[in-house]
Amino acid sequence: MTAVATDEAKLLTIDGKKIAAYRDPQGQLHTISATCTHLGCIVNWNSAEKSWDCPCHVGRFDCDGKVLHGPPVKDLESYGK
Repeated sequence: MTAVATDEAKLLTIDGKKIAAYRDPQGQLHTISATCTHLGCIVNWNSAEKSWDCPCHVGRFDCDGKVLHGPPVKDLESYGK
């Protein structure tokens, strides 16, 4: 897997899946689906808020894919920590 530095996020493609990866300040890697559960847009990392934000309809998710702000009502699929 492509290296993700501490407190850095990257979008990756692994086995054809779009993955959103973030390594927290403690060094733990968080990997989730990068595809928004609302309309399927690809999320982007917001380094100021430490969230994955959907550019299509302003949905926001935490680093583990939990919905912070709708319109999405379903969390992003988690691929583990």
